[in-house]
Amino acid sequence: MKKFLISDLDGTLLDDWHNIDEKNLEYINILKEREHGFAIATGRNVEGVKFLKDRYKLECDFFILLNGALIMDNKFNIIRKKVISSTILKELVNIAKKSELKLFFSDGDKYMYLEELGTVEFCDIKFSPYKSLDHILNNKTPIISASFMGNKNNIKELNTLVNKLNSFEEIDAFRNQHFIDIAAKGVSKGEGINYIQKNMEIKSDNIYVIGDSWNDVSMLSAYKNSYTFNHTEDKLKKHATNLVNRVSDCIKDMIKI
Repeated sequence: MKKFLISDLDGTLLDDWHNIDEKNLEYINILKEREHGFAIATGRNVEGVKFLKDRYKLECDFFILLNGALIMDNKFNIIRKKVISSTILKELVNIAKKSELKLFFSDGDKYMYLEELGTVEFCDIKFSPYKSLDHILNNKTPIISASFMGNKNNIKELNTLVNKLNSFEEIDAFRNQHFIDIAAKGVSKGEGINYIQKNMEIKSDNIYVIGDSWNDVSMLSAYKNSYTFNHTEDKLKKHATNLVNRVSDCIKDMIKI
């Protein structure tokens, strides 16, 4: 019976230097050789995951992007997407103006920031500058996700803001390490995986998920074959069934190597 492993990206499959460990890559290839499935569930957009194939020749069966707001097949054809309203986007900009946190958006293909709020930089990801939110909206660009970016020193501020954002009726917010990821209400990695599961008629027992942060809880708590790491925050560990040291350990357990 074909099994599927759906993995988070940053902090899970990717290490602190944003590379895939050789052992993890070796076992993913073994998984694929044995005709099981592999997919990614991440807060990143399309541009943020294309390096998997370009750099590592890694073939994914599907992609749960922007925390479930955008679902794509293995050739990056859109299966589903959900957008954030302009009213909410304006609220987020107002919050950013009163905070030291960086704010950026994605339409699924590219990342954008507002020049009036300051430059945004992260890893080797390309961000496109816009003078203001009106310039984005006037181009009729559908915004699928928004994110606040902090650092390891303001986790408390991030947690407070998550609670505030989750009081809004139209969106859900999740802390992802030192980011806050925002999507339309009801959207999550777990919901996105469930959408794929129904469409592909995959049994729940054949779905394995692994993640390390709070935007992974929706999938960790939804499936019995859920994994997180021994070094993960203690409160987060409670949402997973299994604890491992790396993705390759999950695969060993999954296919009984």
